[in-house]
Amino acid sequence: MKRRTRHLGFTLIEMLLVVAILSAATAATIGVAGPMSAGQKREAAAARVVEAIERTRLLAQRTGGATLMLGETLVATPTRESPALESIRTTLPSGWSASARDGAARPEESGSLTFGADGVCEDALIDIEGPKDAHSALRVHGISGQVTRSPESEAAP
Repeated sequence: MKRRTRHLGFTLIEMLLVVAILSAATAATIGVAGPMSAGQKREAAAARVVEAIERTRLLAQRTGGATLMLGETLVATPTRESPALESIRTTLPSGWSASARDGAARPEESGSLTFGADGVCEDALIDIEGPKDAHSALRVHGISGQVTRSPESEAAP
């Protein structure tokens, strides 16, 4: 009796079929992960502002003070001139900008937050505005360093 030897592995046709199925699945998911929605852009803008505040606070503690200028681009600069330190820049999503108000909701003339050597700033409300009346607001608690979403942003579309 002759014994048949069995080969282990996959045939070329089986491998091509698996590649075709994976390609179809990949093509189907590309449409799902398309451009960011307005809500995602609002969340991205808020996250970038929070990150810029945290980075400015750390810069202030390292250098003896720092200022965060707000707008479409957030720029953190040390209070004291230092050739070794450069400004830290963070860009918000296209069409978005940030502006600061103090705790009394009075617009600040400078549009900035100033941090002391200990990393503390005054309490502030940061408005984040985007296209088509999209809006978000963050409250900065200066002493604790905590940044929270303001109740004003709950009513935003």
